[in-house]
Amino acid sequence: MAIAQELFPIQELNQTEQDLIIAAFDTPVVRKYLRALGSNLVRDYLLLDASGMSDEVLAKHHQFVKGQLALLDALCSIQAAS
Repeated sequence: MAIAQELFPIQELNQTEQDLIIAAFDTPVVRKYLRALGSNLVRDYLLLDASGMSDEVLAKHHQFVKGQLALLDALCSIQAAS
């Protein structure tokens, strides 16, 4: 555990940095871009030729795409407080 903490220390953001991130993600053009990325992921997944893949490989690919979509969903949900 100590090695991981040394290699990847926790990065704390101050309030100004948090406000900048919220301002950057809380824009229509960024949301549109994130939705486009998600659409591309889904399209590529649906067009995937799974005939030559084992069930295990296909399941791993599905989980990977699912994780990417979850990340994009989290980024799209960033909004400034009302």
